[in-house]
Amino acid sequence: MNKIFVVAFVLAALLVASVPAFAAAETMTIHMHGFSAPPEATIEPCSGRLGLLAITEGNGVFHVTVAANGSEHLTGTFEAKFTFVTGAVTYVGHFANWFGSNDNSSSEADTATLNIHATGSDGSTVNTHLLMHVNVNSSGQINMFFQLSCPPGQPMRI
Repeated sequence: MNKIFVVAFVLAALLVASVPAFAAAETMTIHMHGFSAPPEATIEPCSGRLGLLAITEGNGVFHVTVAANGSEHLTGTFEAKFTFVTGAVTYVGHFANWFGSNDNSSSEADTATLNIHATGSDGSTVNTHLLMHVNVNSSGQINMFFQLSCPPGQPMRI
């Protein structure tokens, strides 16, 4: 009888101790260092120039949290050096990208930013900022905006 009582007590204690673990948020973080991407045809959004983009020496972190109630938070930051070859000009630069997303059973919000800085072999520069936001409220209404800041004289072409 004592043995059954001890086993029952231990099982009950384990069950009670595990309840907070079931209610805790689940998280995951991924770090990336030194990644690259093969050259890819890309359009530079401010000038509309078609070129070949190669990403080098990239770093990033991606984080996800899922709460016990099912709500989620995702965020990621990536930065890298790049070359962009268009015609006779080769641009060398750096970009940084951030995105975040929050959602629950009734709404969602997503935001992303991208900053690009580069110098061309002809002395020209590219300085571009992109901001994108989308949210869906509990009524299902979608709100969004997209802002692309280009240097003077270079309107958005996408």
